[in-house]
Amino acid sequence: MDVVDRLFVAMFDSLNNDFAKELEAMGRQYPFQPLKYLRQTLRLTFEEGIQMLKDGGVEVDPLGDLNTEAERKLGQLVLEKYDTETLVPFLYSGAVSIKMNVLLYAPSLLLLMLRDMDIIGVISALAGAALVQVLALSSTFLGLSA
Repeated sequence: MDVVDRLFVAMFDSLNNDFAKELEAMGRQYPFQPLKYLRQTLRLTFEEGIQMLKDGGVEVDPLGDLNTEAERKLGQLVLEKYDTETLVPFLYSGAVSIKMNVLLYAPSLLLLMLRDMDIIGVISALAGAALVQVLALSSTFLGLSA
């Protein structure tokens, strides 16, 4: 995460320093405010972001994914509180974690499993993986996560 943080700060610095004339020309035609960012990007947990939204009067599901409107509002709240437009939400809800695991890994793993196992083995392995996800999510519901 530190490498990505330094990369983005370096890119923002480079754009501001190396392309100042171009940014000024663009600003004359399409007025904009310069990007506000910190030397070390703000890092919020999902729970901190949810709490900021709740404090800002936004109703959100603490275990769900943020919609576009909630993400925009969080950006506005972060700008007001921390004077930065960049942040790294480095812990996500259980619902997002499960969704991303399925979207990213399941299709290729299923193909490998079907190639190397019989159908009973595949079903057993998938049931075991589902059980791990359910247990992880239930610990979040019960407040047992660290």
